[in-house]
Amino acid sequence: MVSSQNTVILQCQVVLPASAAQQRFWVSDQIKKGDPALNVAVRFSLSGQLNFAALRQAMNAIVARHEILRSNFRMVNGEVSQVVEDNLALDLPLFDLSAFRGEDQNAEAIRLADEFAREPFSLDQGPLLRTALLKLGATEHVLLLTLHHIICDGWSIGVFTDELGSLYAANSEGSQPCLPALPIQYADYTLWQKENASTQQTSERYWTDQLAGAKPCELSTDFARQTDLTCAGQIVSRLLPRQLTDRLLSLSQKLGATLFMTTLAGFSALLSRHLGLEEVAVSTQVAGREQVEVESLIGPFVNTAILRVSTMGDPRFTEILDRTKQVVEQALTHCSVPFDRVVELLRIRREPGRTPIADISFLHQRDFVHPWEYAGLELKAIPSRSPGVIYDLNVFMVERADGWRLSCEYDTSLFREQTVQNLLAQFETLLAAVAHNPEQRLSRLPLLSSKQ
Repeated sequence: MVSSQNTVILQCQVVLPASAAQQRFWVSDQIKKGDPALNVAVRFSLSGQLNFAALRQAMNAIVARHEILRSNFRMVNGEVSQVVEDNLALDLPLFDLSAFRGEDQNAEAIRLADEFAREPFSLDQGPLLRTALLKLGATEHVLLLTLHHIICDGWSIGVFTDELGSLYAANSEGSQPCLPALPIQYADYTLWQKENASTQQTSERYWTDQLAGAKPCELSTDFARQTDLTCAGQIVSRLLPRQLTDRLLSLSQKLGATLFMTTLAGFSALLSRHLGLEEVAVSTQVAGREQVEVESLIGPFVNTAILRVSTMGDPRFTEILDRTKQVVEQALTHCSVPFDRVVELLRIRREPGRTPIADISFLHQRDFVHPWEYAGLELKAIPSRSPGVIYDLNVFMVERADGWRLSCEYDTSLFREQTVQNLLAQFETLLAAVAHNPEQRLSRLPLLSSKQ
């Protein structure tokens, strides 16, 4: 780890500054202690003969390899700090569900997974990750993994599972793991970020100009917004027809855009039609891993960016796409400014249970987890369940083996499931119309199909 004047060494601990993302999650946790919405909960099916000892050994090797997984967070000298423990032994409790049958087993597995995902973390205590194993049968298991967002992001889950496969294979076969040494640790990135904070003036000016006067999109809710901050979440999903996504991809390439830009333009059009607005502002997530050295690290690199798209003047869809392209390209150019810094510059007052500027999020997610098979054991990801929500609506698209899946994680205290299902159906209908004729004007884009 790179030494720095910001580094403090205590007995069996190293204390370092927290990154901007970690400070954001710390503040969120202070507002609502143990908020499950800040938990990253994933599940994996394990099929084949499982070597339990090799799996547990592999997990602890990952914890030893990545300092961030041995970290907790405390106030040190008036600053949020990452405290790296010298050692951490990760447990792997086993829950035997093999006596259950059929739907009873599935229901119990879901109950345990939900309970495991929602259990709060204590940021100043640690550990900030936990694992468990559900035994469904002699050769069928489910691996549960939950981490606090302050130590990981979506990309990190892929790093974790890739390393888990390599280490499991080596442990099972009695060979030496072949993982390359990490070039840096997450704390090195944190120190680099702080050292470069003074070079952000141009990008800070961009965001203050771009978001001045921006207002959140307020969709009509089924239930009145409460003040108890329950933030219970649920995910609904639909598989988009491959013919549709192929046509959208072809259209994007023809117009010099990415599929994300095209679908964001479509989502902006959908919100504009629903709300009667001449501009919409939605949140998205930027990976934040521009340096090649951080690609193999576990940690929260993701940053929030607000994309403000104009739909003024009843434009053709191609015009909305042109405006969206410009907004996305500029946002990526200036995405290194931490979102909390943008909120501070705009002097936006934070409200409990609300995300500043935009309560609706739209993003494309990589399918970070690569299925693997080592030593007779096969790992595959199981669709996620929501431990809690940060946004009112988080619409996301993920490309999987069976095609592009359109999903929405929503706040169940605000929306009924059918309302969200209808919104996704309208989005699909609009995208189909765009793929057929991108020159249609905003007011003419259909939201209902002939089947609705």
